[in-house]
Amino acid sequence: MPEEWIVDAPETAAQPLSREIEPYRKLIALQYAGATIASTLELDFVLNTIVRDIVEALGVWACAVFEWHAETETVILMAGYSADGEGERNPLSMVCPVAEIPLFQRVITEGQAHQQHAPCPVPPLLHDFLPQQPAGQERLLVAPMTFQAQPAGLFIITDAGAAAAFPLEDVAFIQHLANLLAAAIENARLHKRAQMEIAERRDAEMKLRRSESRLKALLDAIPDLIFRIRADGTLIDYKAGALDDLFLPPERFVGKKVSEVMPPEMAAQTEASIVRALSTGLPQSFEYSLPMPAGPRYYEARLIASGRREVLAIVRDISARVRAEQQLIRNERLAALGRLAAALAHEMNNPLQAIQSHLDLVLDYPLEEREKTHYLQIIRQELGRLNDITRHVLNFTRPPQTSHENVDVTDILDEMLVLIEGRLQQANVRLTTNVETELSVWATPDHLLQVFLNLAINALDVLEGEEPANRRLDISAYRERTSVMISFTNNGPSIPAENLSHIFEPFFTTKPDGSGLGLWVSHNLVEQHGGTLTVENLPYEQGVIFTVQLPAMETD
Repeated sequence: MPEEWIVDAPETAAQPLSREIEPYRKLIALQYAGATIASTLELDFVLNTIVRDIVEALGVWACAVFEWHAETETVILMAGYSADGEGERNPLSMVCPVAEIPLFQRVITEGQAHQQHAPCPVPPLLHDFLPQQPAGQERLLVAPMTFQAQPAGLFIITDAGAAAAFPLEDVAFIQHLANLLAAAIENARLHKRAQMEIAERRDAEMKLRRSESRLKALLDAIPDLIFRIRADGTLIDYKAGALDDLFLPPERFVGKKVSEVMPPEMAAQTEASIVRALSTGLPQSFEYSLPMPAGPRYYEARLIASGRREVLAIVRDISARVRAEQQLIRNERLAALGRLAAALAHEMNNPLQAIQSHLDLVLDYPLEEREKTHYLQIIRQELGRLNDITRHVLNFTRPPQTSHENVDVTDILDEMLVLIEGRLQQANVRLTTNVETELSVWATPDHLLQVFLNLAINALDVLEGEEPANRRLDISAYRERTSVMISFTNNGPSIPAENLSHIFEPFFTTKPDGSGLGLWVSHNLVEQHGGTLTVENLPYEQGVIFTVQLPAMETD
């Protein structure tokens, strides 16, 4: 730095700032500054007003305010005013790294005011920030703007034509004013931040109100009954839906536990689902029925965790759907029986003819007692066969029972084979079975019989298009770990790849007279038993295999 630059205010007695400035003018300027700061929180107005008042009140050439940014170690010009008549300046894009101006860096680092006084111009870099002033003796005072012991910016005064540095009282006055501006800047920042937070909160509240309105409209449009339930089973809130035929009105539920207001089986299902929903975070669902004067009603409950110790339960009346499914199942059973009618007629005609012919022999011809006994035993045997066929047909045409019980898969397969025996003979299909014993599952017998019959008839329909000498159906049943596997394998044509993913969809069929419901009904019935029904083409176009997997019952 040149020797003519004086960095510190002199320790000797100072001269006045100018001949025209009297001491009271500093007090007036300070009062103006304080009044301006107190009158508004608009920072631009405050800064522009103060720099203009300082220039006019103190008779200096120019005044400027810089804001300090510690993260980038730069100062940004916030306001400036000069006596050249150009008026206020607000070049907020003017950024200056303090490292390029040693005086600025020293003031920021030490937190004390410093000044320069020399007959040479202000450093060229400052010309971008301060207005050009007349040539001659120049002096520059830089005071730190400090708030809570932290630098907030720089307050700068420059003057021309002065023979001496700024006196100490002027330095103290400028420093005091700089600290007032630092407080004003911080207050304006806090005010702006508060205004932004208020605006953000107002926007958030408006969005929340709109979201709440949409959510309320959505909930009102849902006909389901919605409950909030604590982890201990206490019902804490509800939204009434269209379920107006419950055995208790919803308002009677609140504050009570599910075990107090629900039937035992339903309460146990609900409590178990609450535990699973909270422990796994996954939705849980189950179906149940309630006895009503007009007949049973069916409901579906879905539970999902809505908090650490709370679940949301949505109850929907599915009676119409259940009854429609039951009707579809019954219709499909009747349709399957219709496809068996021709084969059953043939099957029943054989024992009837045998009975007729042996009765003629017994009644019309003289026979020995031994011969009569033999013919009567044949008649009894054929009558028993007819009785078995009619019993299985009648059982199959009755409405299906939905109660589960311990069922031996082998017995169900035997019943199914009785019903398709005639169809197997007519179609000239070679049947092979490989069925293990003691294959117990928890199921509805009628439903399993319908599934097995549908799969067998489906295989026979496919095989009728093959050469009579090459028609084969293999049925196997075995236990695999915790499951019972039942497979139906035919050596007919493979299912096209584009049809495999749709084979279990309702009304999907490739048969000209098919309904497309048989495999769909079978798939649903197996799923209702907690199992799966899958289809797969055998390699090298050797046929198709349908596999039923059911949970096995543990044996003692």
